[in-house]
Amino acid sequence: MVFGISTPGIAQQTGSLEGKVTNAADELLPGVNIIIEGTTTGASTSAEGRFRISGIEPGEYILIA
Repeated sequence: MVFGISTPGIAQQTGSLEGKVTNAADELLPGVNIIIEGTTTGASTSAEGRFRISGIEPGEYILIA
């Protein structure tokens, strides 16, 4: 799984986490639910295996797929 947190401005207090989900053969996986551990915040991957979770505070997160 590849992901990153983006915070466009210093004054902004939230950012987004985005990435893609692949299998061992590096094939993109659509329809996978991605949840931030310990929360109800998450997203599903698109037909291209990509996801974006917006409105989260900068920090370190554990993702569950």
